[in-house]
Amino acid sequence: MFKNYLDNSKIIHIFVSMDNQQASQNKRKYVKHNGDIHHPEFPHKSFAGYKAGCKCIECVLAYREYKRVYTKNLRATSKKYLLSQRNNKREYRKTETGRIAYRNSSAKRRIRENVAILSKEEKELLLFIYKNCPEGYQVDHIIPISLNGQHIPNNLQYLPKEVNLRKSNSLNYNCEKESISWQSLILKASTTNK
Repeated sequence: MFKNYLDNSKIIHIFVSMDNQQASQNKRKYVKHNGDIHHPEFPHKSFAGYKAGCKCIECVLAYREYKRVYTKNLRATSKKYLLSQRNNKREYRKTETGRIAYRNSSAKRRIRENVAILSKEEKELLLFIYKNCPEGYQVDHIIPISLNGQHIPNNLQYLPKEVNLRKSNSLNYNCEKESISWQSLILKASTTNK
């Protein structure tokens, strides 16, 4: 009844066309080995093997492939599913955690877009700046990314955590007394090493 996971269309067809009685019979087939993956009748390399409790790579891949094809078919055939997904996303974005998640993902996307234009040396310098951030401080963008600031070394400074939270994404916040430029830390480090 259960085919190899490479034969995806037949697996999907079998599971989608099953009625409840047929599904319960199949469940009994792979329950009779009591989850023993060494049993000769255990359905390895299939969605049923994963559902029976096997977590080997072949069964996990079969399960992922089954879910991918099933969801793809569901999206293609069910307008009700698409509408419910859209509504779920809208509702999630209205919650506090949803707003934070979407804000973070869009900021990360903007950073990735800006980092793509940097040279290899600039990328290494960015890593150096983040790794050598003093304790109790955070790396801050002088011109915030949300206000079209770039993720480049010259737009970075170190600020105490509390000050950085107060500054948020404002441009006119005066934090010169509390800020530390990363350039001064590199100069100190280079003079002490000599």
